[in-house]
Amino acid sequence: MFEHFDPSQDLDSEPGSEALMAHLVNEVRRATPQELLVPTPLTLEGLRGVRARTLLFLTDYIGSGHQVITYVDAWCRHPTIRSWRSFGFIRVVVMAYASTIAGKRLVEADTHIDALELVEVAPALGAWTRIIDDPKIAEVCRLYARRGRLRGAPLGYQDSAGLFATSFSVPNNLPAILIRRSPRWMPFFEGRSVTATLAEEIGEHHPDIEVADEVAAVGDARLAARYREGGIEARWHDYLGLLALLPKSEEEIALALGLTIPEVRSLRSVVVRLGLVDQSGRLTPAGKQTLVSNRRKPRIVSAGLRPDASPYYPRLTR
Repeated sequence: MFEHFDPSQDLDSEPGSEALMAHLVNEVRRATPQELLVPTPLTLEGLRGVRARTLLFLTDYIGSGHQVITYVDAWCRHPTIRSWRSFGFIRVVVMAYASTIAGKRLVEADTHIDALELVEVAPALGAWTRIIDDPKIAEVCRLYARRGRLRGAPLGYQDSAGLFATSFSVPNNLPAILIRRSPRWMPFFEGRSVTATLAEEIGEHHPDIEVADEVAAVGDARLAARYREGGIEARWHDYLGLLALLPKSEEEIALALGLTIPEVRSLRSVVVRLGLVDQSGRLTPAGKQTLVSNRRKPRIVSAGLRPDASPYYPRLTR
């Protein structure tokens, strides 16, 4: 596995996100006290010598998921790694900053991968049918790819139609019209790069999320109306949104509410402890009653008093 790579050989392409991840890992190691660092051997003998128990694969973004699976499978085909896994000596963990829903599910379904850890769920055209008219947008991408004579998949690698980019890297699964030049236009991310000016403009931009729209989309019109009226206390916004969206998956809830995966898991842990959701992710009777009570408008009771400018004199004595 390690003998066939020559560090001095010519590479077919320039380093991409792997160079960024290597730099990030190096910075983390420098900032971490030495006594907290674990050995990171680069050979099978080294892995055997330290009795490694985890193979950790890092990446910044999972689009279609095929690249991660292909790479991990190449490791797991090695006889030694395959033997260690068969005896349960070693786990394979993939860690990424962001992933599309489709990519996440594909990686989690791979038999060679024991765990996947994410921070954010990245949007794709297919996941935003309520925000944009997905079929029409996809058709525009295909139409202009033909007009611009762009070869390859018009919706990006594996036609996964990603909508995620950072100031450091632009994935290859974005629609082709956004990353490839044509005589008819200049792409937004020409050459899959981000200029300093563009990076400054987009910064840490995240799309605006309307919880009311997401709640209405699952059929809870009355609760959605309460959101729009401002009748839901800010501290309960995400909790009620989570309850209304169940039993959707954690990645669907994260994308709908504009939260990270750890934030969704934290919310879910709280509602489980409160008895509003069971361990299988279903609403309990208490959870259903919570939604019912928050759909009602608050009852306003008047004492029937009217303002009076005349002086007040007691009329009864005791």
